[in-house]
Amino acid sequence: MSEHRFNLDFNAGAPVDVRVRDGMAALPSAADANPNSPHARGRAARDLLEAARERIAVAIGTEPDEVVFTSGGTESNNMAVATGLGVALATGRPAWSSRIEHPSVAVPFAAGETTWTRHLALTRAGEVVVPNEDQPRAFVTAVLAHHELAVVQDLAPLAAWAHAAEALLHSDLSQALGRVALEPLLPLLDYATLSPHKAGGPKGIGVLIAKRGRPCAPVLRGGAQELGRRPGTQCVRLAHGAAVAIELAEREQADRAERMQRSLDAVLERVTRTQGRVVCDRAARLLPNTRTVSLAPLAARHALPALDLAGILVSFGSACTSGAREVSASLLALGFDDEEARSCVRISVAHDLEIETAQDAGNVFCQALVHLSRKTR
Repeated sequence: MSEHRFNLDFNAGAPVDVRVRDGMAALPSAADANPNSPHARGRAARDLLEAARERIAVAIGTEPDEVVFTSGGTESNNMAVATGLGVALATGRPAWSSRIEHPSVAVPFAAGETTWTRHLALTRAGEVVVPNEDQPRAFVTAVLAHHELAVVQDLAPLAAWAHAAEALLHSDLSQALGRVALEPLLPLLDYATLSPHKAGGPKGIGVLIAKRGRPCAPVLRGGAQELGRRPGTQCVRLAHGAAVAIELAEREQADRAERMQRSLDAVLERVTRTQGRVVCDRAARLLPNTRTVSLAPLAARHALPALDLAGILVSFGSACTSGAREVSASLLALGFDDEEARSCVRISVAHDLEIETAQDAGNVFCQALVHLSRKTR
């Protein structure tokens, strides 16, 4: 197998930024203590944990007590959906979600599906259609930046619709971190999910922003940590790594987005010379680093091993579902048929991918497809 020289699967998780790694390593030994212990070492750990919480709050423009540490974006999304479904049940008004949400939203939402759940309509480009004002609502969730389709939603009209009926609004911001400016969006949301490892942070930690005065239903039981919202001993080093990653992503967002767009364009310019065709690219705003590409008539399950052997990393939809080789639920929701959906792969690039490397990746991608096409004739 060839060495993987070209990582075009950045959305699955970024390598840990060296500045994040160094910052975690530089913490004093007290960072390894239990921040909930009452003794001096525990209090020192608590101070470090709260410093990380405050840094995140400052970076994105929220308050420290609104920052909840979790095990990752999946748990954060699960908590938001559990809260929303609980509010829907208590009020007798429905919860709303789109059909293109990440599985960590879609699965718990479907598991709680009753007469009190609804789905937001979508355009063919993957943009949410705001329902009529007379539709009842208690909770609304819509991903900001789609991990596969690359569409970036305009949350302002949806927020206005939700809040006009005093409904709560959540958005999964995981793929937007470091690619879309987040601070202007936080005032629109009651809940927001951040996944630091998507932007150079460590794995194993996530953040749920839960605004003051909003309910927050834990999905775990057995402790009073995180103001009773998320039981379990916090990892101070991971919290610090998350804080550094979020700070860097927000500070460097415009520059990262510009570099990502240039590199992505360089890859796609070459890929589309052969049979690659960009799909879902008609939305008003798209992520600067992500596109779904149809390789029809080749099936993605044949193309991925060939690209893997050529040293190219891409994915078949979300990393959370690609191992199951399922058809992309998001593409099906937009009206793609089964065969069309099975021909699509996701390309996502890093902010530090050099143009020359991106061009080389595109060339190798094309060569692998041409070789595979000849073998399958």
